Amino acid sequence: MTPLAQTGFLDDATLDRWTIPFGDWIREITFWVRNHLDWLLNAIEWPFQFLLDTLVDGVILSVSWFWVCLTFVFVGWLSRNPRVGLLSGVAIAVCGLLGDSYWRFTAQTIGMILVAVLLCAAVGIPAGILAGRFDRVWGILRPVLDAMQVVHPFVYILPVIFFWGTGRTPGVMVTMVFAVPPLVRLTNLGIRQVPGDVVEAARAYGAPEWRVLVDVQLPLARAAIMTGLNQTLLLALSMVGIVAIIAGGGLGQEIFAGVGQLNIPQAAASGLALYIVGVVLDRISQPTGAEKGNLLANIRSAWANRRTPEDLLADEDDPTVAAAATAAVEAAAEREAAWTPRPAPTVPRERLGAAVALAGAALVTAGVLLPWSENAGPISGWARLEDNDLAGETFSGLAATGGSWFGILALVCAAFVATSALGPLLGRTGRWPRGLGPDLASGAAIAAVILPAAYLVASPSVLALDYQDGIGPWVAVAGGVVATAGGIITLLAAPYRAYRVVEPRFRWGRLAGTMFAFVVLVGSAFGSWVYDQRVLTVQTPEQLAEIERLRELGTAAAAAQIATLSASAERQELTIHSGVSAEGPELGWIIIAVGALGLLVGALGALVPRISDGRRWLINAVVAGLGVGATLVATAWIISIMRVAPPRITSGAGSFVALLGGLALLGTVLRALTNFRRRVVYDDAAHSAASESSSRSEARSEARSGTGSETTTETAPV
Repeated sequence: MTPLAQTGFLDDATLDRWTIPFGDWIREITFWVRNHLDWLLNAIEWPFQFLLDTLVDGVILSVSWFWVCLTFVFVGWLSRNPRVGLLSGVAIAVCGLLGDSYWRFTAQTIGMILVAVLLCAAVGIPAGILAGRFDRVWGILRPVLDAMQVVHPFVYILPVIFFWGTGRTPGVMVTMVFAVPPLVRLTNLGIRQVPGDVVEAARAYGAPEWRVLVDVQLPLARAAIMTGLNQTLLLALSMVGIVAIIAGGGLGQEIFAGVGQLNIPQAAASGLALYIVGVVLDRISQPTGAEKGNLLANIRSAWANRRTPEDLLADEDDPTVAAAATAAVEAAAEREAAWTPRPAPTVPRERLGAAVALAGAALVTAGVLLPWSENAGPISGWARLEDNDLAGETFSGLAATGGSWFGILALVCAAFVATSALGPLLGRTGRWPRGLGPDLASGAAIAAVILPAAYLVASPSVLALDYQDGIGPWVAVAGGVVATAGGIITLLAAPYRAYRVVEPRFRWGRLAGTMFAFVVLVGSAFGSWVYDQRVLTVQTPEQLAEIERLRELGTAAAAAQIATLSASAERQELTIHSGVSAEGPELGWIIIAVGALGLLVGALGALVPRISDGRRWLINAVVAGLGVGATLVATAWIISIMRVAPPRITSGAGSFVALLGGLALLGTVLRALTNFRRRVVYDDAAHSAASESSSRSEARSEARSGTGSETTTETAPV
């Protein structure tokens, strides 16, 4: 087998050198939650346990089978019709006729499904309403719902077992996670598909937002919400067999036991009862046929009446009307062609800022290529012991023993800043992608300051006694500061404006998001950043002397004793260093500083309602840069350790949580940044020519229709 150190980049074996320790991170987080957040786990479990004890044990299982069947008759009658109610009661009675034990399992299954659907409705419908009314909420929920639907339920079962054990309550928890996404999605879809003119009409008549929701959107979205409830119920039914693996109880437990024991009567009877329960609940929860006043009917009605009165009154056989309509179409086409916008040209101050940013990016690049470390590796030394004693050697920001990925990512940020600066300098801002705008370029410049600064803050391993910083990171920090100054100058001078009107109000949601990101970053700093499980050999002087004596003997018995002594000296130690520990890398301090600065600047933008668009844009760009910086610091640490680490030593879960915290901080302002676009300008000469051409076209059409002497033509306003 080829050693890992000798494998090529295209060899599959090289993947073992770049293993992402995701499983180790989740294990650390899981143990921490279980040891420190027991109150939260109990609070999550309480509603499930309370409803199961009250509804299942206290009501369904405590009354006679006859009253349960009669209840289904009345529920089916009220929700559908007498025929469905009667058939539902008879079908549930069949489950009881299979035997008393099957009846109890049937009643327990019905209760578990009702509890799961009730909790899904309590969580899913409000979440869907918020997602339908606020794009930001939908942007957050959508990837979560994707994960809940794509990931197999067996993956949900593992953390549920670890946190809450096995049994009926964990089974309902897993069922709810699997069944709630369709309800959220369909509620969101129903709210969004309500015709916009209906909503605007309600607002125009002075209805407050809660009346618009209750009296307009929810009634028109009722069909979609009911479909979501039906799909949630069916998915909850499909989980009955899966939760039997964790002793979830109900008919699924009987089916699982019958299949495992090859007991055909037990499996068949349980399967029949589960089928009957599923069909009955489906028929009761989802009426067949289209209901009057549902969403689709209102959409069709709105579409059928979309025409304007002028279109309805127009007489297509009248040549005068036809000529006038043709002239109007031609004039509109000419005006539209004239109204072709182009991006606003660059201004001198914008070009000045771009030149300064480009100079700063060049300085960062030079700093990355200069020496970053001497005599040892401050980052690599935490994972590779031989990197702690490299006397007389120097390493650049790209070397594994030098700046490693701190230098590489700083170089990437410098390249991004330089590419963004070329747009204004070359006068091609209109052709540059929006992602290369001055706001994100300023954020990349801020990240280019944070990365080398984090390298300088990081403490080397205690074994690196002679380590010294090189000049490279200091030059890179200076270059990042220059690039940041140039980016801010460009940002303040660039002719950008808000695409949508920014109302002067407090932004409590953004403040809450910024505070959440700050809490996550602070928590990550106190988490583990070095997770060392290496097998170490610790031999006392007496053991070394005995081993040396046995080697002098040179016999087989002496060799066996040497092996025994060496094995007894090996021991596995678990060493964990946090991000703020004096024995650790101490990168947590810069993560805390970045998070605090992001909270301060973000709170300023959220709590100061009356602020100019330019200053608001600058605040958002700074917060974005701080979020990118925190994310890249954690990423650089993780990949640098992966680059050189031997087996059984990884970056800790704290660095992974810091990465997520940085992304959360960036996410609080990313949508606000995209709201700003470069201004557009129009050609006045083209407008005048289009107006004259439009007037001539209308005059010609009037002359052809014979009404030129009787009609006054007006020039279209420019």
